[in-house]
Amino acid sequence: PLTVTAGLQTFGYGGRLFQLRDIPGVTVTANFAPHKVEAFWWRQTDSSRTTYGVNDTYGLEYSLKQKTFNASAFFAYNNNLSGATAKDHPWWLGVAGGFRPGNFDISGQFVYNGGKLDNDTTPDLDYKGWAAEAAAKYKIGPGMFVGLEGFYSTGNDADDATKIQMYTIPASSESQAIFGNDRTVFFWMNAGQMGYYHHKNYAFMGMWYGRVNFEYSPTAWVRMNLNYLYI
Repeated sequence: PLTVTAGLQTFGYGGRLFQLRDIPGVTVTANFAPHKVEAFWWRQTDSSRTTYGVNDTYGLEYSLKQKTFNASAFFAYNNNLSGATAKDHPWWLGVAGGFRPGNFDISGQFVYNGGKLDNDTTPDLDYKGWAAEAAAKYKIGPGMFVGLEGFYSTGNDADDATKIQMYTIPASSESQAIFGNDRTVFFWMNAGQMGYYHHKNYAFMGMWYGRVNFEYSPTAWVRMNLNYLYI
């Protein structure tokens, strides 16, 4: 039940709110179905052999998957020593879950962003941000759903420059590329379909939205989604 994977691989934790990236690192996975525990480490930057200017992230994830519900939690710590005038040490703690009673599909996630940015020449800054999402979908009939969704993430306070209150994600993460999938063109980017120079790629930090939608799939190869978002 123990698997070790080393080298370039996909690191995906926290869904669309945290990390999604192919990057060099190591994962150690203990799989005792329906439980799974995974320790991970990836290296985003290795800029200097003489000063050890590295940017590493370490973490642990637990997940449980059942037919009618699932739950997961993760913790990640970023040790970024690659800055010329600062040492960055944010961390993230996230919990998520889903429940599928009958025709309902309910899910949610909460991620807290803490830690400290240690500056050499200016005052240090504490991270104090968070993001949350919740969604509920009801199956009306074969291939037909209605849904509600809400999202919120903290932003910086213009009257308080002593804290980083805007929710952050790892600098290497490509989670913004999937944030708006099936939801809206205002948060949407898919390089494979649109090309790298023709896309929307807006940061979702410091924003909130509410969404109602109707989805219909008359066949396995046709899917229509009608969305209304207020951002």
